[in-house]
Amino acid sequence: MISCTQAGKENKKGGIYMRNPEKRDILLNTKWENNIHGCIDYLEFVEKDSVILYDCPIDEKQFGTYDMKSDTIIIAITKGQYDNEINEDSKNSQENYKFSLLLKSDTLFYFNDSKKIAYIKAKL
Repeated sequence: MISCTQAGKENKKGGIYMRNPEKRDILLNTKWENNIHGCIDYLEFVEKDSVILYDCPIDEKQFGTYDMKSDTIIIAITKGQYDNEINEDSKNSQENYKFSLLLKSDTLFYFNDSKKIAYIKAKL
């Protein structure tokens, strides 16, 4: 797991300088799919730093932000689709978490301890 620090430095006007804004633009308005036994998970990169992760087996969207450093995309999930309907203290509320993906051509690779998962860029 790659830890994520502040995405940029504050400028004099209070804005944020992003590390690689031009690199992040290649992800803007793209969708990446992973077909697992006919169930399609996806990542959708919207706006300049927002991402939607759809988890097909549980039919739930999760929302977060992303940043890019070289060929690595760091995603921080901050909210689940049903969080507004669940008590904040409930064990069913969305836990915040981070993960990294490696971008190679038209494929995003996610690595964990037991397997490699690939998201293929979808044609829109």
